[in-house]
Amino acid sequence: MRRYSIGALTFILLGLLLLGINWGFLNYSESIAFIGYLFLLVSVVLGFVALFRGEKGRANVISIALFFIILLLIIVFKPLEFVRLMIWLKNII
Repeated sequence: MRRYSIGALTFILLGLLLLGINWGFLNYSESIAFIGYLFLLVSVVLGFVALFRGEKGRANVISIALFFIILLLIIVFKPLEFVRLMIWLKNII
């Protein structure tokens, strides 16, 4: 594993941690959810960079696959999560 692969796995773990903390709270925090989704997005970008740079190992493919699996689970179990976040972003911009 190289730098981009390790970075992708680190950011996906940080994103999952923040989203888990957010869902564990009684009050929903849009800023924590937004940062969690940004970490997930950064992880998939780093995964693709690692894939295109030809880094050896399976960590880059695992991080990309985990990103899509996490998004699928969010859509299945909390389908209005993205709508809520987009409305929040629209209101602050």
